[in-house]
Formats: sequence, structure tokens, C-alpha cells
Amino acid sequence: MLPYIQDLRFPYEKKLFLQIQKDPSISGILSSLSKRHDFTARKRHLLGSAVKITKSLIPELYTLYQTCLDLVGEQLEGELYVQQQGEYNASVYAIGNRFDIVLSSSIVKDFNQEEMAFVIGHELGHVLFDHNKIPVRLILSDCEQISYELANLLFQWSRTSEISADR
Repeated sequence: MLPYIQDLRFPYEKKLFLQIQKDPSISGILSSLSKRHDFTARKRHLLGSAVKITKSLIPELYTLYQTCLDLVGEQLEGELYVQQQGEYNASVYAIGNRFDIVLSSSIVKDFNQEEMAFVIGHELGHVLFDHNKIPVRLILSDCEQISYELANLLFQWSRTSEISADR
């Protein structure tokens, strides 16, 4: 991994991340969620709704993805998928150093190489900064008893995590 990657993390995002992890109600919520949502189940769903990018399928995109991955470090293990969508969207699902990045077909169709590299790099930023440790959407959709203060903190952190990933 590039030695200065952690220096790119937005300090306020890191502060919120640590604050959320220290919240006593979060550990119970995360424990409950981890029992119901696992990497293998997500992978099965992904294989049924997206296309895994390989060197033989879309060589230019595969090479671009590998270049981005090589830049951030060899300890990450991930795959790239494309999902049929009319709007521009990308996401990543990660547990530890294992991840899957999903790009919408609109991005692949309309973005140039530099723009796609930025999108892929952004998603890798989420992996590098362990943003998937706090799955805000899952927490807020599954847990009705979250206080207003914690929900507000989760929303603040979610927005600031995008700044870190952009860097």
C-alpha cells in the first residue's frame, strides 16, 4: 500500500468514525447485522444481478481496475462487476480486505478511462478506510430504536466518508 494513504483520510471523518465505534449501542447493532448479512450471501446475489469483469470480457476495464488495485496495495482481494443501470452509480461491499466493486453500465458506457479510474479509486478508498465497518443504510433500515443523535451522527459520518474516499 502507498505509505501515505492514511494521511489522505479526512480528519473529521476519522474522528466521527471512532466516535461511532465507541457508541455502546453500535456494537450490538453491528453484531446483529453481521449474523444476517455475510460476504458469501452478497456474492451470490451479485452473481445473479451483475457481470463479473474479466480480462477476456472487457480487457481495457479489467486492466484499468488492476492498475488501480496495484496502486493501493497487494493485500486487497476484490473483484469488479458491472450491473445494468441507466443512472451513474458505483458501490463497494467489503469485509476486511475482501471486497466487490459494482459499477453501473452507464459509467462503463459513458465515462472515459480517467473518470472510471477515479470512480474505482473512490470505491477502493472506502475499502482502505474500513468504511464498510459501519453500514449506515443497513443500520438505519434494520434498527428502529436508534436515537436521533446517533442517526444524525451516522449521517454526518456517511457524508464525510465520501470526502475521504474522494481523496
